[in-house]
Amino acid sequence: TTLAIDDSRLIAWLAEASLHARANGSASLNDLIDSPSFFPFRIKPIHAESLVAASSRLDILRHGLDDDLVMLRKPSTKGGAP
Repeated sequence: TTLAIDDSRLIAWLAEASLHARANGSASLNDLIDSPSFFPFRIKPIHAESLVAASSRLDILRHGLDDDLVMLRKPSTKGGAP
């Protein structure tokens, strides 16, 4: 049996954890939502904007009309490079 997850903050946290486990720190939103690594959870479909609103550590890049790339946000450096 699977457990449905529909809380956007929890989905964002799970997505962030999954991205940390990936070498490039990014994945398409559809791949994240349907990832077998989330078993036994069933993630409710969510808009990429909702993920970014729920976590300041995530960022999105739009690919085409309906494919969003979710990635870990790069930490901002203050003062720039020396």
